[in-house]
Amino acid sequence: RSFTSGIDCSTMIRTILRHYGVYVPSNATARMLSGRGKAIRRSQLRPGDLLFYYQSSSERYIAHSAIYIGRGFIVNASGHQGHYYPSGGIRLSRIDYRYPTAVRFRNVIGG
Repeated sequence: RSFTSGIDCSTMIRTILRHYGVYVPSNATARMLSGRGKAIRRSQLRPGDLLFYYQSSSERYIAHSAIYIGRGFIVNASGHQGHYYPSGGIRLSRIDYRYPTAVRFRNVIGG
């Protein structure tokens, strides 16, 4: 998948990390990515840090990932009705757009 022919959240993050020289296996899922880098608190978020979300409040496993861009906003590839980008699309969202809100915060690139 690619940014122009369809992408999911994990693929988007893998592609961006590779651009910055961070090796990520091509099969890394959001759950796998959530263990990379250094754990940080939400109050320590800086642009470029990764956020991870549970599937739902009752299904507490990591199922979605996003990149923090600052001022309470993230960029993520979000499916819509089970479809990948462009049906859902790469979009800007508020950090708390999804319930439950992000549950893990990671600094992977540094800084």
